[in-house]
Amino acid sequence: MNLIETTVIGTVSAIVGGAVAWMTRGKFQADSLQVKQAQAVLAMWQATAEAQNKELTQLRNEVVALRQVIVNGDFFCLMQGKGDPRRSKEDIRPEHNNARYLDSIVNTAVEWFSPYAKNLLLLGYGNHETSIIHHQETDILQRFASTLNYATGSAVEVGGYGGTLDIRVMHDHLRGVNFVVHYYHGAGGGGPVTKGVIQDQRLLAATEGYDLTWMGHVHELYYHQNMIHRYDRQTKTLIQKPVHQLRT
Repeated sequence: MNLIETTVIGTVSAIVGGAVAWMTRGKFQADSLQVKQAQAVLAMWQATAEAQNKELTQLRNEVVALRQVIVNGDFFCLMQGKGDPRRSKEDIRPEHNNARYLDSIVNTAVEWFSPYAKNLLLLGYGNHETSIIHHQETDILQRFASTLNYATGSAVEVGGYGGTLDIRVMHDHLRGVNFVVHYYHGAGGGGPVTKGVIQDQRLLAATEGYDLTWMGHVHELYYHQNMIHRYDRQTKTLIQKPVHQLRT
């Protein structure tokens, strides 16, 4: 059991124990209505904690299965801090509900990702991280990467809100081809009908020479492919090639 699991389950037990003592005024009666109600609350919270831990385990397994991980922004949520109009105490994790909210998130993230630090290659900025820079004047993404690298000896890089990835894909030890990606976290809403596809097409029209354009931000997941025609001036030939579009 790790720190997160211990904190969640321990907090649930402590809260329910206090609730039983308060409702029965210190007198525990096994068959009382108050105790039965508290037991029902404990069972509900326990099930929630177990479901949360199951999701964390699944995410850990997915990270381990990947050789290299690149994150296109919003690695952190960071919505429950002071000054954020979206904050809600109901949505904050118990271990982060303190006077050092941002610091505690960095500490938890470093602890959680330390076993998988070698899998993390690049972390790009999203609007959640840049909002903290703007309003709180601290760079959580850089703090996390620097602390993780110091603690584990990893070499996690921090990218930009957008950038270019030039990936060399080897067919064998001699032959290979470059696969070039333009990543950009995104801005604005996706729309209930278009799902952000219009933004993809705008990006495609504004860029050239990429094999893949990759965006995020609008909480959608899809893949498209567009065939383009390019004239090669050196060989005087017309080349038809696919440009892949990815939204995560």
